[in-house]
Amino acid sequence: LSPDETRAVFTIGNLDGSQDLWLQNLDNDGVSRFTSGPGTNIAGVWSPDSHYLAFYRYVRGRFHLFQKPANGDGPEKSLTDLSGLARPTDWSRDDQLLVFSQFSGLTRSDLWLLPLSSGSLWPTFFHRCKSCLLPAFGRVRAWVGAPRCVLFVVCCLRAWALRADNG
Repeated sequence: LSPDETRAVFTIGNLDGSQDLWLQNLDNDGVSRFTSGPGTNIAGVWSPDSHYLAFYRYVRGRFHLFQKPANGDGPEKSLTDLSGLARPTDWSRDDQLLVFSQFSGLTRSDLWLLPLSSGSLWPTFFHRCKSCLLPAFGRVRAWVGAPRCVLFVVCCLRAWALRADNG
């Protein structure tokens, strides 16, 4: 569901085995195809202002995260190439960071932060087990009295709050 609660994004499988993202307009029941490229396009995540979607694409053995205007106007922007299966899960409220989990054979799933301005990945050094919930951003006033971006994770019956400002 978009932050402005007017649209929803979902995945539909195609006859050739690929998958694409579709948008549902909740005001008038209009449905439109959002991605139509080759491969698998999944895990759409809304920007805080509902103007963009970030998503994961797998095609011909390569893994990518993309960003595209939610209205469909304008080209897709490649955010980063990845070494394996990934899933974007949330976009920071200040529009600066994208959090995603990436499958790892050793730790099952690692969390990464992607600063959208630089494209350089910040590992969170948080390795999730299979039963963990997906991470989400929040804001608190716990550090130096100023609001900071914090990543909340529930894992292995514990709750974690991680600073998400590379500080």
